[in-house]
This record gives sequence, structure tokens and C-alpha cells, in this order.
Amino acid sequence: MAQEKIVVIDTDTAMANFTVKQVIAMGVEEVKVSHDPDEGYQAIKSGNYTATIIDWKLKGLSNGLALLSRIRRSPNFSFFPIIISTGFIDKEDLRIIADYPCTFVMEKPLTAKSIAETMAKLRPMSQWYTTNNKNIKDAFSSPSLTEESANQLADLLSNKNSASIPLAMLVAKYLMKNNFDTLALKLCDKHLTHNPQNLAILNCKIKILAKTGDMAGALKLISAAQALSPHNLERLCLLGEIQISLNNPEAAITSFQKALAVEPMDTKAKVGMVMASELSSGTLSKSADGSSIAKMMNNLGVQLAASGHYPKAIKYYMLSFAFIGSQELQTRVSFNMGLSFKKWSKLPQAKFWFQKSLVLSYGAFSKALKHLEGLEHIHARAGFESNEPRKEKAVVPFSSAAPEKKKSAADDIFLEISPSPTPEADQIDSYDAVFEEASIAISTEAAAPQTPESAKSQADFKNLVEKLESITSFDLDIDSE
Repeated sequence: MAQEKIVVIDTDTAMANFTVKQVIAMGVEEVKVSHDPDEGYQAIKSGNYTATIIDWKLKGLSNGLALLSRIRRSPNFSFFPIIISTGFIDKEDLRIIADYPCTFVMEKPLTAKSIAETMAKLRPMSQWYTTNNKNIKDAFSSPSLTEESANQLADLLSNKNSASIPLAMLVAKYLMKNNFDTLALKLCDKHLTHNPQNLAILNCKIKILAKTGDMAGALKLISAAQALSPHNLERLCLLGEIQISLNNPEAAITSFQKALAVEPMDTKAKVGMVMASELSSGTLSKSADGSSIAKMMNNLGVQLAASGHYPKAIKYYMLSFAFIGSQELQTRVSFNMGLSFKKWSKLPQAKFWFQKSLVLSYGAFSKALKHLEGLEHIHARAGFESNEPRKEKAVVPFSSAAPEKKKSAADDIFLEISPSPTPEADQIDSYDAVFEEASIAISTEAAAPQTPESAKSQADFKNLVEKLESITSFDLDIDSE
């Protein structure tokens, strides 16, 4: 325990001090106590600490559930070790915790011995998830990976390991990220047959169904998951999105209200609430084939970019990625991002997003290719090297020949997959990931764009933008995976 740095977050001063004494008795390197949940959250996000102990009954705006949800929303802390301390453990609390990996519940009073024993389980679990998440991500990130080889790799990884469910869900996660949706769905169905109430599998299948447009199927499955664990922030937001896509903004308002009751500061829930309210009131027109928050965010970005407000446009394109979007929409939003960065004279960022658009379209989106070739010409004229000094994924090859299969991918990664450290590792990341990490300075200058087709008037559109600007400080965690 000598290398552990632990944050204790408890609004009860006496109990917090008692817990700190127990943690110190373990012989940890450092312990920080915070009576303010927001301060404790910032300490965790600083990256200077290795674990946290959170009181489940925190007082104030951020209770234990809100703080847990906020931490797990951040992709960099999906597998961060969290101990929940509570005076009474009920069945509903345990179901909430079951939605998140690397999270343990302990009854008060906590002792040095009990904390040490729990950390002895949490630490290897966190390392297991972190290591295998990276390995699986790397295995599926090759642009030459075909559906056949992806299927073989998925079968090998999900069948020959003692941690079959958590490992299978990590595999399904990256199958979906790389648009092998059918394979990801097949993998979920295989494990649901024997584990019909496993929240990790249910969460994963719901996301796949929503992404592929089967909103009715996703809604049915979400009802089953909600019956097991009704206060999952991510799933409540996803439910609201699905209800909007099914042209039921009134039901979506209820879902986003429930999400905000869990975590009042959640950006995604606040944006969803605004959009559902605008649709319900008629300020925004419902689409005949169903609305989509992702599409609406993209439309806002297009209109802002058309009037030259590129930083704000990019902000809404990034928000679009945080919501349900088809592969075709993601391709076009990526292209729009590249176009805005290009017009904003941010050429390395423009190149990155044009490449992203090509990858998502398997090299078929000719507009992105045209702009990318133009950027390469600009770089060549300026005497720049063709590769920018930043990490970029390779562009999909454009030849008609099938990409070469990586023969050793499955064997190489399988050797690096460790067995599950504890039975509790059948939980899985429930964060709805966005694509790439970006740090964008958002202009505070008022926008005066042309009216989008979905808004009744320019005044309505300006009012909508003002509402969104008041709640989107862009403290929305962007997944670097």
C-alpha cells in the first residue's frame, strides 16, 4: 500500500477524519480529505491519486451516486478504483454498483484492515481492465482488419479466458467502435443467453441497437435494464435520446429529468433536456422519420460555421459525437469538423478530422479525400513534413484489393490477456464514448447565424444557442479511445 494515494470524500467531518486515520494506518504514501464533493472530484481528475473512498450519503448537490456517475463518465477514470462507504447496504445500491467495474461497497465503520483487503482486490481488477482494454483496443485498431479476421479474433478472445463476460464486453465495445456492429451484437447475444440479467451485456447491446437504428429494440431492452438498476445516469440519457428519435420528446423530458436528479451537473443530460423541451414546445420541428440530438447538434454546427463562428461550430460538432449517431452521420460530422478547422487555419487538426472521415467511410467519402489531398499539397509547398507532430491513425487504403490479414494478431494479444482477478470483474464500462480527445477554446462572441431549417425563425435559433451556451461550458469528457 506504500504507493497508494487516496482521496477520502465525505461531508461528515468526524467520519471523514476517522476514515483518514484508518487509511494512514495502512501505510499509504498520501491521503487527502475533501468535505466538498466537487473539490474531491477535481482532485481525482488531476491524476495525482490512485484510488478514492466516497461516502454514499454525501450532503449537498453532489451525493454519492452523482459523484460516482460523474467519475465514471470520464473515460480516463472508467477503471479507477472506487470504494463506496455506507452505513447500510440495500439491494438497489448494489445494483447501481453492478453497472460499474472496479467499484466496491463497504459497510461502515471502515478499518485499516478492511480497506487494505478491499484495495488488494480493487488494484489488480483495475490493472486487469486497464491493460486488457488497451490490448483489445490495439488489436482492433488496425485499418487492415477484415470482418473475417475480426470475427476470428473476437471468438478467440471471448472463448478462451476465465473472465469471459468482462473480456467479451471489452471485445464487443471495440467491435462496435470499429463498426463491426453485427459481430458485436452476435457476441452480446451469445452471453445474454446464459446471463439475461447481466447489466454489462444489456448496456452493451442497447448501445449497439441504438447505433444501428433499432430504436424499438433498444427501448425494450432498456426497460429490462432499468428494472434492475433504475438510476444509471448514462442509461437514462440514452433512454431520453431514444425517445426523441421515436418522436416522443415528452417522455424524453421525463428521462432527462431523472438523469439530472442523479447528477444535476451532467452536460449531456442538460443538453438533452433543452432539445427535448424545444421539440415538445414546437420551437424545433419534429422530423417525420424521428429526430436525433446528434443530427441537431451537427445542424447547429453547420449554421454557426456558415457565419464564421468556427470555435462554436466545432463545439457543437463535438457534442454531436457524444450522442447516438450512425456511421454515416459520424463520417459527415468528422468532415464538417475538418472543414471548420481548415477555415479556422488549424491545418493539423483539419487533417486529422478529414482522415477520421475517410476511416469511417472506408475511404469512400470523396470530399474528405479531396480536402486531405489539398492539405498535403499545402504542406508540401510550405516545406512541411507529411506527418504532423501528433499521434494519428492511418488512413484506410483505397485500393480495391482486400486488405492483408494480420495472422498473428489474435495470438499476440491472447498471450497478454490475464485471467480475471475476482468474480466481480463481470462488470463493464458503461460510458458512452466520444471519439477523440480535443481541447478547444470556445469563443464567447455572440453568434448571428442564418436560421436552420429545423427552427421556426432566426430569433428561435438564437434563443436556442443562448440556452445551450448557458449550460455547455464544454466540461464534457472526450474519450481518447
